[in-house]
Amino acid sequence: MLVILSSAHDSTARSVVEAWAPWGAALCTPADLSTSGWRYSAGKPDEGAAVVAGQIVPVSTITGVLTRLPAIHADMLPHIHAADRDYVASEMTAFLIAFLSSLPCRLLNRPTAGSLLGPAWRPEQWTRTAAKAGIPVRPIHRSVRLSALSAPESEIAAEVTVIGDRILGGVEPSLAAWAHSLAQAAGVGMLTLGFALYGSGLALASANPMPDLNSHEKIDAAREFLLADSKEQRP
Repeated sequence: MLVILSSAHDSTARSVVEAWAPWGAALCTPADLSTSGWRYSAGKPDEGAAVVAGQIVPVSTITGVLTRLPAIHADMLPHIHAADRDYVASEMTAFLIAFLSSLPCRLLNRPTAGSLLGPAWRPEQWTRTAAKAGIPVRPIHRSVRLSALSAPESEIAAEVTVIGDRILGGVEPSLAAWAHSLAQAAGVGMLTLGFALYGSGLALASANPMPDLNSHEKIDAAREFLLADSKEQRP
């Protein structure tokens, strides 16, 4: 089974579930986290269970997880008493970080202590890591935002998405190599980078560990990555 963890209102996630239906894909939303049936024992991942689309699913049947949200937020929990939503959202996020980290299957992306999507890096951290990997970067102004490195869409001259070993976007080899290097340095299997004109060439302008899966090519690449260790490559 392929599990897509997302908001109930994520249209992209629903499109992915539809495309992956032959592989038993199903949507797991914050509402499922309030449903009895979850089991997690530290050090015993094979004994765990999740609730996906309202059904109890043994961990042993999950072959891959695509995550489409960085954390559970209070506004995703209308079924929880309003005064308790912030606390419940924080507890759900902490539980998911532990639960997902213990899964033996492939994930896009594997969570970290700060985000369900992978590294919750500030712009400065993406820029520093890119520079260490030999990728041209632009100077940035310090910001109080805790989001990924971002730039206005109008500034982006080239965009490239890394999913596993595949480079998507039809870009020149140098950009593909930079994107692959930064994904490896960040320890993520999926990443979209935007490059903007700077000086006489291109430099990193944005980094997003939750790419827009807006093409069949990207959706197929994500499925192939998640099932690479499985016998379920074909429906």
